[in-house]
Amino acid sequence: MANGALRERQVGLTRDLIMEALAGVIAEGRLAEFSVQDVAEGAGTSLRTVYRHFPSREALLEAFIPWGEARFRAMGGMRLPRDADDLANHVRIKFAAMEQFAPLLSAANKLDVVTGIRNANAERGFLALRFALAEVTAGLDPAMAETVAWTIRQICATGTWLRLHEEGGIDAAHAGAAAGWAVQLLVAALREGKFPQMEREGRHD
Repeated sequence: MANGALRERQVGLTRDLIMEALAGVIAEGRLAEFSVQDVAEGAGTSLRTVYRHFPSREALLEAFIPWGEARFRAMGGMRLPRDADDLANHVRIKFAAMEQFAPLLSAANKLDVVTGIRNANAERGFLALRFALAEVTAGLDPAMAETVAWTIRQICATGTWLRLHEEGGIDAAHAGAAAGWAVQLLVAALREGKFPQMEREGRHD
C-alpha cells in the first residue's frame, strides 16, 4: 500500500475512534458537560490528536451526524422505500441495521434533540415515504394524506425503535416484525379504500 493511501487509512481510523468516543459520552447523557479531553481519553489518543482532526468542541459535534449517517447507510439503514408495498420490508431492514448501531443512534438522537441539529436525510426520507404512499393515499384529502404519511413515518422512525429497544427491551427482529406488520395493515386498508374518517362536529348517535 502506498504511503499516501496508508496515511489516509490511518486518518480515517483515528477519526472513527474519536467519533465512537464522542458517541459514548453523548449516549451516557454527558452532552452538556463533556470536554474534548473526555473524548480523547475515550478514543485512547491525545488531546492534540483530536484537535488536529477537529479544531473545536463545536466542530466535533457538527461532524458527528454526517459520520453516523455514513456508517448507517453502509448497513442499509438509510435505504429508501420503492413503493407502498415495499414499506413493510423497508422498516424491517432499517430496524435490523439499527440494532447494530444502538449506542450510535441513541447518541445521535440525543444530539439532535438537545442541539437542534437537523439530519438532512430525514427530510429526504420523508419525501421518499410520501412518494411511496402517493398511490394509496390518492383518495384522501391533502391534509389527511399528510397525516397518514406522518403516522406511518412515526412507526418507521429511529426514535420509535429506540423507545422499543431502550424502554421495552425489544430486539430488532421483533420490533421490525411488529412495525412492518403495522405498516402492511395500514397500506392494505388504504388499498381497499378504508380511509381514516373524521368525526363530524355535533354528531349525536
